[in-house]
Amino acid sequence: MRSLALAAVAALGFSLGAFAADEAPRADAALEINGKTIRLTNALVVQSGNEEGLDDAAHLLVFLSDKPMPLQVAVGATTLRAQAWARANNVSAVVLRGDPAGKSAAGTASVLAAPGLEPGGFASLANTQGFSALRVAAGRASGTVSFGASSTLVKGSFDAPISAVPITQDLKDREAAESAPAKAYVAYMAALRKGDLKEAGRHATAARIKQVEDFRAQAGEMFKNMSKEIPDSASLAKSVRRVVVRGNLASVVLASKEVNELVREGDDWKID
Repeated sequence: MRSLALAAVAALGFSLGAFAADEAPRADAALEINGKTIRLTNALVVQSGNEEGLDDAAHLLVFLSDKPMPLQVAVGATTLRAQAWARANNVSAVVLRGDPAGKSAAGTASVLAAPGLEPGGFASLANTQGFSALRVAAGRASGTVSFGASSTLVKGSFDAPISAVPITQDLKDREAAESAPAKAYVAYMAALRKGDLKEAGRHATAARIKQVEDFRAQAGEMFKNMSKEIPDSASLAKSVRRVVVRGNLASVVLASKEVNELVREGDDWKID
């Protein structure tokens, strides 16, 4: 979705031999971008099953960052939550996508946040040999990585347990449309359709509604026109095809393949 640059140092300073399931995650990598080199010493690995259908296949997701990243922000249909968290907390981070079985060296690297990166900026790098010595076994993943060239480069190594992200509910069609996350999504969109941001705020996180308020303040006419294009509640409810829940996070998948993510706050689901 977005674009950036990376480069790196990273002496591959650990053995890729036998795994120890209880060992802490390790990373010795670097991101080079905009003439700066940033050490990435934290690793978080999750398996993405692509249940929402946004990608072409399932992926092993490896988040490398200069400060620890909480699992909660790395979970979901997209990496937008991780990107927003990294930017809000001045964390430099990249996400690598690789073969979940560890059989292929091909993959991509995307910069989520880094010094000098413009708001909304994004950089994605692909390499058919980006992962070398990749190993996925016994609930753990390790490997060496190299993505990019010239001004943008990510290079180094990682070794980390694969964090479990179980699906607690997977609802389809009518069950999905009648679920609490879907109803919250429909109510949020209905409020936007009316231009009622106070009501929309009941169904959105504080950060999300602030983004909407800022957008309306900066582009009122555009906001008004976009609101008019939102379908009515009945049509939106009929378009819900699937709801995937992972603990306190949920994805509402529409017939158009659009995915909307929500987070549970207390007893309520809110657009995130």
